[in-house]
Amino acid sequence: DRIGGPRALAVNAAVQAVVWTIFLFPVSLPILTVDAILVGACGGGVQGAFGVAVAARFGPAAFGRAFSLFQLSTLPFLFAMTPIASMLFERTGSYYLPMGLTVGLLAFCAVILHLLGRHPANSENHIA
Repeated sequence: DRIGGPRALAVNAAVQAVVWTIFLFPVSLPILTVDAILVGACGGGVQGAFGVAVAARFGPAAFGRAFSLFQLSTLPFLFAMTPIASMLFERTGSYYLPMGLTVGLLAFCAVILHLLGRHPANSENHIA
């Protein structure tokens, strides 16, 4: 909350891009264990930061509606990611392409969220 929702999400996405990259390399079990813990910790931090970002951007009056619509918009990605990753694995014989795409999208999101964090919302542009 101190650095704002978009900035917190940008940091989270950047950290996730790094920790997901580690999955692409043959590393020892202790490193994989720490990496998996970091992925889980990053995933757990998304909801709180996202709530702060939505509240700041849309205001308290529209928070419930905006948060719900954003959550609803994630469903196609959740249902499509596994079949797409499976198809890419079947075509290429490895998970390098789906994991690389995940890392690339996380890095892209980190940049976009960093830019959003540079332009904080104010009470004049809340959508009621």
